[in-house]
Amino acid sequence: MEKERMHLQSLSHIHLPRHDIDSRQSALLQPVTAIDWGECASLTAGTDMLIDRGHRLKKADGLMQGCLQQTWSGTEFLRFLRILNLSHSWELTRTPSFSGMPLLEKLILKDCVELVDIDESICCLREIALLNLKDCKNIRKLPRNIGKLKSLKTLDISFCSSLECLPMGLRMIDSLEVLRADGIGLNQILCTTNECKSLQALFSSWISKARISPEISWAFLPGSLVSLSLVSCSLSDESFSQKFSGPPLLQNLDLSGNSISCLPEWVKSLPQLQNLSVQSCKMLKSLTEIPSCISELSIQGCSSLERITYQSILLKYTLAYDEECGNLVLIQGKYKLEALENAGVQMLERFDLNLERMENVMVKMKDFSGSEDKRLPLQGLYEHGVFSTFLPGNRIPNSFFSGKNINGISFTIPEPLNNFRGLSITVVYICSEHQNHSRAYWQKQQNIVHNRTKDLKWIHSPNIFGMTEGTEEMTWLSHWEFGNLLEVGDKISILVSLSRLKIKEFGVKLVCDEQELSDPSNCEDASRIPFNVPGDISQRGIVYGIG
Repeated sequence: MEKERMHLQSLSHIHLPRHDIDSRQSALLQPVTAIDWGECASLTAGTDMLIDRGHRLKKADGLMQGCLQQTWSGTEFLRFLRILNLSHSWELTRTPSFSGMPLLEKLILKDCVELVDIDESICCLREIALLNLKDCKNIRKLPRNIGKLKSLKTLDISFCSSLECLPMGLRMIDSLEVLRADGIGLNQILCTTNECKSLQALFSSWISKARISPEISWAFLPGSLVSLSLVSCSLSDESFSQKFSGPPLLQNLDLSGNSISCLPEWVKSLPQLQNLSVQSCKMLKSLTEIPSCISELSIQGCSSLERITYQSILLKYTLAYDEECGNLVLIQGKYKLEALENAGVQMLERFDLNLERMENVMVKMKDFSGSEDKRLPLQGLYEHGVFSTFLPGNRIPNSFFSGKNINGISFTIPEPLNNFRGLSITVVYICSEHQNHSRAYWQKQQNIVHNRTKDLKWIHSPNIFGMTEGTEEMTWLSHWEFGNLLEVGDKISILVSLSRLKIKEFGVKLVCDEQELSDPSNCEDASRIPFNVPGDISQRGIVYGIG
């Protein structure tokens, strides 16, 4: 016995098998600080003798799914216990008393599908920071005095599908930073008990009977929230009161999977919002006036989304999208697609275009976001100071310097030019005879402009591209606004790289008209694309990607 005890002096964790531990074995467990019950059906296995001996048990796990059926009855004193994990205890119907666990910091009850009751003694836990109830499908209410958990930082009630109401005491937890309430329907969030009904009169934003969709009272949200997740909560445009203002410290917001058609007004006024996700909001058509503090926007699966604008133009942020976002025509500061006739007189004159002669012309367009190819009327595409359009046939203007069967040109910007603003480039191409027509457009095509004097390079890969049909030719016209990034005397090289396509003709034109400085007809103020391509003449050797 003494020899066995010596081998266990440094033991800090023990796993209990299916059988119980007898008193002789329990005498060996004096150093244990963590325990999991393995396949035991009761928490009383092993813990009784640990408790009796005043163990410094700090972590307790019920790791074997579905085995745990009951906990201890009455109050057990686990005064050093900090983590209690009873996740996946599929037959557990109620929690133990927490009165004897004064230092408990994390209570994890994830996927306890038969759990009905959480002992009210949980409100005595002064140190608890995490309460995870995710997928506890039979819990109908949270502890009434949950507002007493003054150290609680994270609460996860996602997919608690039987939850009837959220206690108003929740808003009293000033320490709460993370709330996850995914999969909770409107009717589950609204208060229905007599106690909650008596509080409804205090808040003007409770259910409005005249509305088709009930309006949530968001009064339960504490102002300390930093992260809020409301995925698939059956939210609609009517779910938010016009008077509602969101938690002022909120940085992360997930509204994915809801039936909203536009960005709720309260989101626009969040002063610290950094991450916004609206993935799979199938009815979402516009995201306007997004706060300028945003650093990441996720719109995957938003098949109806057309417009994205911000309160001010953002230079650096991450936009996550996928092939389902094929209806996007405007991303402020990055991308705008509109009918060519709206491009403005000056832009059309640059390319000698007479739209009256092309009134019914349609072009098949490849969308590199992954969405299906589309046949559209003539379109104008704006991307970071570059305008592009695609026309069937050979339409190189007479004012361009051009050559046949070449893909590049080098020149020096001549001395007499004043008010030099940019370049216009034109390329005529066909599908290569040796390429399958559909495969010819698998990769993005590129225009490359290199200022060799300042060692700055720009690579433009348009997000949509005109597809030839049969043996017909297609013309790609693009105009680049450079501002002061190109100057008289600079040596310029231009290269066109069209993967799997054959270049028939290539041309360039220098633009230096005083009137080219601005073109208000290009787009309305709310959707204006930055006038010049990105760049900084003080930073040599930089390559800028556009598109």
